[in-house]
Order: sequence, then C-alpha cells, then structure tokens
Amino acid sequence: PAIYRVHEDPDKAKIAVLNESLAKFGYYIKNLEDLHPGKFQTIIEKTTGLPEGYLIHKLILRAMQRARYANKNLGHFGLASKYYLHFTSPIRRYSDLVVHRMLGRSIERFMKEKEKAKYMSSFEVISTAISRTERIADKLEEDSVKIKLIEYMQDKIGKTYIARLSGMNRNKIFMELENHIEVVYNVNTVRDSFVYDEENYKITDRKNNISYTMGDTLKVIVTGASYDRMEIEVVPFSEEIIDLENIEAEDEGN
Repeated sequence: PAIYRVHEDPDKAKIAVLNESLAKFGYYIKNLEDLHPGKFQTIIEKTTGLPEGYLIHKLILRAMQRARYANKNLGHFGLASKYYLHFTSPIRRYSDLVVHRMLGRSIERFMKEKEKAKYMSSFEVISTAISRTERIADKLEEDSVKIKLIEYMQDKIGKTYIARLSGMNRNKIFMELENHIEVVYNVNTVRDSFVYDEENYKITDRKNNISYTMGDTLKVIVTGASYDRMEIEVVPFSEEIIDLENIEAEDEGN
C-alpha cells in the first residue's frame, strides 16, 4: 500500500477535439487507442519557435488530465512512467511521509492482506484530501503572486509593453508581457465592437478591422492594476487615441 502520484491518460474525447484544432495547422494525433506522451512531444518539438507554436502548446496542455494523488498505481502519462510516487519529503509533504512509513513497515515484517486492505481504505481518503489541499495551495500561491505583481505594476500605469496573446473568451483577451506578467484586455467594455470566434481561437475588432489570435504579439499600454478584480489591465497601444496624461491610475490601496 502507498500513495501514488498519478497522471492518467488523456480523455479520448478531449484528444478528438484537440485533433480538430491541430488539423488546422497540419498536425494530428494518430491512433487514439494507443496514446503515448511521445506523440504530443513530437508536435511540441516541431512547432517550437513557429508562430502557431504558442497556441498549439496551450491546446495540448489543456487536453491533459491534472496530476493527483491516489491509493492505486495508475501510472504517470506525462512522465511515461508505469510507477511513480513522491519520496522527497519534506518537499512533497504528507504523501512522502506515508510512503516512508509504509516502506519502514514493510521492512519490519510481512504485511497481511487484512492489514493491506485497512491501509488502502485509509489512503483513499488521504489521497482525496491532499489532492484537494494541493489545489487550494496552488490557488493561494497563484493569488499571492498576482497581488505582488499588481503591487509591482502600480507605478507602471501608462507604460507600454510588447504582449503575447495567451487566451481569450467573449469578455477578455489574456496576454503575457515580455517580463512574463499576465495582463487582461477587457473587451466587454466595447463588446459591440468585438466578435469572438471560439472555433478558430480568434477575436475580431470590427471597429478597427483587426483580428487577434492566440500567440499574436502586439504593443499594449497599461491602464490599471486592480486588487479588487485581481487584474492588470491593458489596451492595445495607439498613438492616435491614447493620451498618456489622461490615463487615470486606479487607487486600490485606499
């Protein structure tokens, strides 16, 4: 008995949807009944450095399952490993300690089936709990980083950066600045001007006749850094319509 770190095979339905997107760029995951991480890695390597590479890498990542803890060995798809668990406590905390205890227990004496079953039942509950707390910890870490980045960008309002589009929906375009800070362009403030094409990962500004797709780069200007919305806001830079002196920095600290 042990607590394993498992990363299950991708859902075939999700990979079928992924294939529809990849086909637009001339790529395809063959034989969905025999999925192997090498198939995805090959496409990643072929598209690294290409204009569409950023989008393709994002799509592949989103099609993967999330790693979790389990009381059964289900393998680790991402590592192409049949057996995988965490052993480097205190880096991985409780799961490692459980493995250490079981190893010590097995060395002491032979473990009977009844005792194994007892541990397996207990580890099922523990695995669910530590997987949940891991997700909570990840979210807290993400939020704490966002808070510090918002603090950092408070005096950068009005400055321009080169940004790469990393995601979008009907209301927002997500971008990553050249310094790797994630920012948001809230298109819902001018929603009537924008048309979102979810199938082709594209959003079009009809007013200015400009289309954006994931992986595109553009020049943006920082217009706000909001603790309330936990966002750093930008708009596409235009010398014709942006007057730096009239940009009002949001005072979120008071």
